[in-house]
Amino acid sequence: MNIGLRFTSDWQETPHWRNLIVNHHFSIKTLREEGISYIEFGLWHRKQTHFATPEEEMTILAQQAVPFITEGFKIHIHPYIHYDHPGESYVKAYDEERKETASNGFIQMIALGTDIGKRQGSPVTLVFHPASQKLSSTDCLEPDRLRSELISRSNLFFKQAQNYIRHWRLPVEVVSEIQPPADPNMIAVGDKPNELLATVQDTDWGICWDMGHYLLSSQWYGFDPYPEKEFLNRVRHVHLHGVINGQDHQPASPQNNYLRRCMALLRNIRYSGNITLEYDYNSTDVLSVIRELSLIHI
Repeated sequence: MNIGLRFTSDWQETPHWRNLIVNHHFSIKTLREEGISYIEFGLWHRKQTHFATPEEEMTILAQQAVPFITEGFKIHIHPYIHYDHPGESYVKAYDEERKETASNGFIQMIALGTDIGKRQGSPVTLVFHPASQKLSSTDCLEPDRLRSELISRSNLFFKQAQNYIRHWRLPVEVVSEIQPPADPNMIAVGDKPNELLATVQDTDWGICWDMGHYLLSSQWYGFDPYPEKEFLNRVRHVHLHGVINGQDHQPASPQNNYLRRCMALLRNIRYSGNITLEYDYNSTDVLSVIRELSLIHI
Protein backbone atom coordinates (compact mmCIF):
# COMPACT_ATOMS: atom_id res chain seq x y z
CA MET A 1 0.00 0.00 0.00
CA ASN A 2 1.10 3.56 -0.75
CA ILE A 3 0.82 6.03 2.13
CA GLY A 4 0.23 9.71 1.42
CA LEU A 5 -0.61 12.99 3.14
CA ARG A 6 -3.35 15.46 2.25
CA PHE A 7 -1.98 19.00 1.80
CA THR A 8 -3.56 22.24 0.68
CA SER A 9 -1.75 24.15 -2.04
CA ASP A 10 -0.80 26.78 0.56
CA TRP A 11 0.38 24.16 3.08
CA GLN A 12 3.58 26.04 3.95
CA GLU A 13 1.46 28.95 5.23
CA THR A 14 -0.49 26.87 7.76
CA PRO A 15 0.75 27.19 11.36
CA HIS A 16 1.59 23.50 11.88
CA TRP A 17 3.83 23.12 8.84
CA ARG A 18 5.30 26.61 9.16
CA ASN A 19 6.40 25.83 12.72
CA LEU A 20 7.92 22.54 11.64
CA ILE A 21 9.83 24.18 8.82
CA VAL A 22 11.12 27.05 10.99
CA ASN A 23 11.78 25.28 14.27
CA HIS A 24 12.70 21.71 13.40
CA HIS A 25 14.77 21.95 10.21
CA PHE A 26 11.98 20.06 8.47
CA SER A 27 12.20 19.28 4.76
CA ILE A 28 10.07 17.22 2.41
CA LYS A 29 12.82 14.58 2.52
CA THR A 30 11.73 13.98 6.13
CA LEU A 31 8.39 12.72 4.86
CA ARG A 32 10.05 10.28 2.46
CA GLU A 33 12.17 8.97 5.31
CA GLU A 34 8.96 8.37 7.31
CA GLY A 35 7.47 6.26 4.51
CA ILE A 36 5.23 8.81 2.79
CA SER A 37 5.15 8.13 -0.96
CA TYR A 38 2.67 10.68 -2.30
CA ILE A 39 0.93 13.99 -1.61
CA GLU A 40 -2.77 14.53 -2.23
CA PHE A 41 -3.35 18.24 -2.76
CA GLY A 42 -6.74 19.69 -1.92
CA LEU A 43 -7.87 22.47 -4.24
CA TRP A 44 -10.06 25.34 -3.00
CA HIS A 45 -10.22 23.63 0.38
CA ARG A 46 -11.07 26.73 2.39
CA LYS A 47 -13.93 29.08 1.66
CA GLN A 48 -11.61 32.02 2.31
CA THR A 49 -8.19 31.77 0.75
CA HIS A 50 -5.45 34.19 -0.17
CA PHE A 51 -5.49 33.00 -3.78
CA ALA A 52 -7.01 35.67 -5.99
CA THR A 53 -8.38 33.28 -8.64
CA PRO A 54 -8.80 29.55 -9.20
CA GLU A 55 -6.22 29.77 -11.97
CA GLU A 56 -3.72 31.21 -9.50
CA GLU A 57 -4.29 28.33 -7.11
CA MET A 58 -3.80 25.79 -9.88
CA THR A 59 -0.58 27.54 -10.89
CA ILE A 60 0.69 27.42 -7.29
CA LEU A 61 -0.21 23.74 -7.01
CA ALA A 62 1.69 22.95 -10.20
CA GLN A 63 4.71 24.75 -8.74
CA GLN A 64 4.34 23.01 -5.38
CA ALA A 65 4.29 19.63 -7.11
CA VAL A 66 7.74 20.02 -8.68
CA PRO A 67 9.98 19.63 -5.59
CA PHE A 68 7.86 16.71 -4.35
CA ILE A 69 8.15 14.91 -7.69
CA THR A 70 11.89 15.64 -7.74
CA GLU A 71 12.18 13.86 -4.37
CA GLY A 72 10.30 10.84 -5.71
CA PHE A 73 6.79 11.57 -4.46
CA LYS A 74 3.68 11.03 -6.59
CA ILE A 75 0.97 13.69 -6.69
CA HIS A 76 -2.81 13.28 -6.58
CA ILE A 77 -5.50 15.97 -6.36
CA HIS A 78 -8.73 16.40 -4.39
CA PRO A 79 -10.83 19.16 -6.05
CA TYR A 80 -13.58 20.49 -3.81
CA ILE A 81 -15.40 23.25 -5.66
CA HIS A 82 -16.42 23.81 -9.27
CA TYR A 83 -14.62 26.90 -10.49
CA ASP A 84 -17.13 27.71 -13.25
CA HIS A 85 -20.02 27.82 -10.76
CA PRO A 86 -18.78 29.08 -7.37
CA GLY A 87 -20.29 27.28 -4.43
CA GLU A 88 -21.18 24.17 -6.43
CA SER A 89 -19.42 20.85 -6.62
CA TYR A 90 -18.09 19.79 -10.02
CA VAL A 91 -20.73 17.13 -10.37
CA LYS A 92 -23.61 19.54 -9.73
CA ALA A 93 -22.54 21.53 -12.77
CA TYR A 94 -23.26 18.61 -15.11
CA ASP A 95 -26.96 18.39 -15.85
CA GLU A 96 -29.30 18.10 -18.80
CA GLU A 97 -30.20 21.79 -18.85
CA ARG A 98 -26.65 23.00 -19.30
CA LYS A 99 -25.84 20.18 -21.74
CA GLU A 100 -22.14 20.41 -20.99
CA THR A 101 -19.75 17.73 -22.14
CA ALA A 102 -16.76 19.31 -20.43
CA SER A 103 -16.80 22.66 -18.66
CA ASN A 104 -13.89 25.08 -18.76
CA GLY A 105 -13.11 24.45 -15.10
CA PHE A 106 -13.07 20.71 -15.60
CA ILE A 107 -10.80 20.98 -18.65
CA GLN A 108 -8.40 23.16 -16.63
CA MET A 109 -8.44 20.59 -13.84
CA ILE A 110 -7.74 17.74 -16.25
CA ALA A 111 -4.95 19.76 -17.90
CA LEU A 112 -3.32 20.27 -14.50
CA GLY A 113 -3.57 16.56 -13.72
CA THR A 114 -2.23 15.67 -17.15
CA ASP A 115 0.82 17.94 -16.81
CA ILE A 116 1.65 16.48 -13.40
CA GLY A 117 1.00 12.92 -14.59
CA LYS A 118 3.42 13.32 -17.48
CA ARG A 119 6.04 14.88 -15.23
CA GLN A 120 5.86 12.10 -12.63
CA GLY A 121 5.46 9.30 -15.18
CA SER A 122 2.25 7.86 -13.68
CA PRO A 123 -1.47 8.78 -13.58
CA VAL A 124 -2.83 11.42 -11.23
CA THR A 125 -5.93 10.41 -9.28
CA LEU A 126 -8.62 13.09 -9.00
CA VAL A 127 -10.84 12.52 -5.95
CA PHE A 128 -14.29 14.04 -6.39
CA HIS A 129 -17.23 14.23 -4.02
CA PRO A 130 -20.60 13.42 -5.61
CA ALA A 131 -23.16 16.19 -5.99
CA SER A 132 -24.48 18.27 -3.11
CA GLN A 133 -27.02 21.04 -2.97
CA LYS A 134 -28.69 23.34 -0.47
CA LEU A 135 -32.33 22.55 0.14
CA SER A 136 -34.90 25.06 -1.05
CA SER A 137 -38.43 25.21 0.35
CA THR A 138 -39.59 23.18 -2.65
CA ASP A 139 -36.81 20.61 -2.28
CA CYS A 140 -37.81 20.00 1.33
CA LEU A 141 -41.16 18.73 0.07
CA GLU A 142 -39.54 16.26 -2.34
CA PRO A 143 -36.15 15.26 -0.92
CA ASP A 144 -36.22 11.81 -2.54
CA ARG A 145 -36.75 13.36 -5.97
CA LEU A 146 -33.77 15.67 -5.45
CA ARG A 147 -31.56 12.82 -4.23
CA SER A 148 -32.40 10.81 -7.33
CA GLU A 149 -31.67 13.80 -9.55
CA LEU A 150 -28.30 14.46 -7.90
CA ILE A 151 -27.28 10.79 -8.16
CA SER A 152 -28.10 10.84 -11.88
CA ARG A 153 -26.25 14.12 -12.31
CA SER A 154 -23.20 12.69 -10.51
CA ASN A 155 -23.25 9.59 -12.67
CA LEU A 156 -23.44 11.78 -15.78
CA PHE A 157 -20.40 13.72 -14.56
CA PHE A 158 -18.32 10.58 -14.09
CA LYS A 159 -19.40 9.22 -17.48
CA GLN A 160 -18.49 12.51 -19.17
CA ALA A 161 -15.16 12.53 -17.36
CA GLN A 162 -14.40 9.01 -18.56
CA ASN A 163 -15.32 9.85 -22.16
CA TYR A 164 -13.09 12.92 -22.16
CA ILE A 165 -10.10 11.32 -20.43
CA ARG A 166 -10.21 8.10 -22.43
CA HIS A 167 -10.73 9.91 -25.74
CA TRP A 168 -7.56 11.94 -25.25
CA ARG A 169 -5.70 9.08 -23.51
CA LEU A 170 -4.75 11.26 -20.57
CA PRO A 171 -2.74 10.09 -17.51
CA VAL A 172 -5.61 10.82 -15.14
CA GLU A 173 -7.87 8.56 -13.08
CA VAL A 174 -11.05 9.62 -11.27
CA VAL A 175 -12.74 8.27 -8.14
CA SER A 176 -15.97 9.13 -6.31
CA GLU A 177 -15.61 9.65 -2.56
CA ILE A 178 -18.19 8.70 0.04
CA GLN A 179 -19.48 11.77 1.85
CA PRO A 180 -20.31 12.32 5.52
CA PRO A 181 -23.95 13.02 6.42
CA ALA A 182 -24.83 16.54 5.34
CA ASP A 183 -26.12 19.47 7.37
CA PRO A 184 -29.92 19.54 7.74
CA ASN A 185 -30.24 22.24 5.07
CA MET A 186 -28.20 20.25 2.54
CA ILE A 187 -28.44 17.08 0.51
CA ALA A 188 -25.13 15.40 -0.28
CA VAL A 189 -25.59 12.20 -2.26
CA GLY A 190 -23.07 9.42 -2.00
CA ASP A 191 -23.24 9.37 1.79
CA LYS A 192 -24.66 5.84 1.57
CA PRO A 193 -22.75 2.90 0.04
CA ASN A 194 -25.40 2.08 -2.59
CA GLU A 195 -25.62 5.72 -3.67
CA LEU A 196 -21.87 6.02 -4.02
CA LEU A 197 -21.73 2.93 -6.22
CA ALA A 198 -24.55 4.38 -8.32
CA THR A 199 -22.48 7.50 -9.06
CA VAL A 200 -19.89 5.39 -10.93
CA GLN A 201 -22.33 2.92 -12.47
CA ASP A 202 -21.50 1.98 -16.08
CA THR A 203 -18.02 3.48 -15.81
CA ASP A 204 -14.55 2.06 -15.21
CA TRP A 205 -14.00 4.41 -12.27
CA GLY A 206 -13.63 3.26 -8.69
CA ILE A 207 -14.54 4.81 -5.38
CA CYS A 208 -12.68 6.45 -2.51
CA TRP A 209 -13.40 4.83 0.85
CA ASP A 210 -13.10 7.63 3.38
CA MET A 211 -13.15 5.62 6.59
CA GLY A 212 -14.19 8.52 8.80
CA HIS A 213 -17.02 9.58 6.48
CA TYR A 214 -18.21 5.99 6.22
CA LEU A 215 -18.30 5.62 10.00
CA LEU A 216 -20.20 8.88 10.52
CA SER A 217 -22.74 8.00 7.82
CA SER A 218 -23.23 4.50 9.24
CA GLN A 219 -23.98 6.02 12.64
CA TRP A 220 -26.43 8.53 11.11
CA TYR A 221 -28.30 6.10 8.84
CA GLY A 222 -27.85 2.91 10.86
CA PHE A 223 -26.05 0.70 8.34
CA ASP A 224 -23.11 -1.61 9.07
CA PRO A 225 -19.93 0.45 9.62
CA TYR A 226 -17.90 -2.16 7.73
CA PRO A 227 -18.45 -2.25 3.95
CA GLU A 228 -19.67 -5.29 2.07
CA LYS A 229 -17.73 -6.99 -0.70
CA GLU A 230 -19.49 -5.13 -3.53
CA PHE A 231 -18.27 -1.83 -2.08
CA LEU A 232 -14.77 -3.07 -1.27
CA ASN A 233 -14.28 -4.41 -4.79
CA ARG A 234 -14.68 -0.89 -6.22
CA VAL A 235 -12.24 0.78 -3.81
CA ARG A 236 -9.38 2.44 -5.71
CA HIS A 237 -8.39 5.10 -3.17
CA VAL A 238 -8.64 5.43 0.62
CA HIS A 239 -8.79 8.32 3.09
CA LEU A 240 -7.81 7.30 6.60
CA HIS A 241 -8.49 9.37 9.70
CA GLY A 242 -10.06 9.01 13.09
CA VAL A 243 -13.39 10.29 14.37
CA ILE A 244 -13.37 11.86 17.86
CA ASN A 245 -16.59 13.12 19.45
CA GLY A 246 -18.25 13.23 16.06
CA GLN A 247 -15.41 15.20 14.42
CA ASP A 248 -13.64 13.62 11.48
CA HIS A 249 -10.12 14.25 10.14
CA GLN A 250 -8.67 13.46 13.56
CA PRO A 251 -5.42 11.49 14.04
CA ALA A 252 -5.48 7.73 13.62
CA SER A 253 -4.77 6.02 16.90
CA PRO A 254 -3.15 2.58 17.24
CA GLN A 255 -5.92 1.82 19.74
CA ASN A 256 -8.64 2.54 17.16
CA ASN A 257 -10.22 -0.87 16.63
CA TYR A 258 -12.47 0.42 13.87
CA LEU A 259 -9.50 1.47 11.73
CA ARG A 260 -7.62 -1.72 12.51
CA ARG A 261 -10.57 -3.79 11.29
CA CYS A 262 -10.95 -1.62 8.18
CA MET A 263 -7.30 -2.20 7.36
CA ALA A 264 -7.85 -5.94 7.78
CA LEU A 265 -10.68 -5.75 5.22
CA LEU A 266 -8.33 -4.06 2.75
CA ARG A 267 -5.68 -6.72 3.27
CA ASN A 268 -8.30 -9.44 2.74
CA ILE A 269 -9.02 -8.08 -0.76
CA ARG A 270 -5.28 -7.61 -1.35
CA TYR A 271 -5.65 -3.88 -1.76
CA SER A 272 -2.36 -2.34 -2.86
CA GLY A 273 -3.43 1.21 -3.71
CA ASN A 274 -3.26 4.62 -2.07
CA ILE A 275 -4.12 5.46 1.53
CA THR A 276 -4.18 9.18 2.30
CA LEU A 277 -3.79 10.35 5.90
CA GLU A 278 -6.40 13.11 5.83
CA TYR A 279 -5.85 15.03 9.05
CA ASP A 280 -6.45 18.42 10.57
CA TYR A 281 -2.73 19.03 10.93
CA ASN A 282 -3.14 21.95 13.30
CA SER A 283 -4.53 19.62 15.96
CA THR A 284 -1.86 16.93 15.90
CA ASP A 285 1.85 16.17 15.65
CA VAL A 286 1.68 14.53 12.24
CA LEU A 287 5.18 13.07 12.34
CA SER A 288 4.43 11.23 15.58
CA VAL A 289 1.19 9.90 14.12
CA ILE A 290 2.97 8.65 11.00
CA ARG A 291 5.45 6.74 13.15
CA GLU A 292 2.63 5.05 15.07
CA LEU A 293 0.75 3.85 12.00
CA SER A 294 2.64 0.58 11.81
CA LEU A 295 0.69 -0.40 14.95
CA ILE A 296 -2.53 -0.54 12.92
CA HIS A 297 -0.70 -2.54 10.25
CA ILE A 298 -0.71 -0.12 7.34
